Amino acid sequence: MNWTELRPVLREKFGRDFYFYNDIYRSGIRRVKICCSNPSDMCFFIKCLDPKLDVKLFESAVKWGKGKCLRVTIHYR
Repeated sequence: MNWTELRPVLREKFGRDFYFYNDIYRSGIRRVKICCSNPSDMCFFIKCLDPKLDVKLFESAVKWGKGKCLRVTIHYR
């Protein structure tokens, strides 16, 4: 499942409760980072939809304020 197929399904399930951005590594691998209020549920939902996707939770620094937050990352080869 590619991002253009997955994004409408996520919008249907989670509404406007997330935002994302994508980029490409120099190696050509595409990365999509998803920020949402409940990343564990979203990660589980994506893995259930397509177990072959490289979906991971990662901890990142909060831009405003102190602390860390969890985000969802998908890598496409």
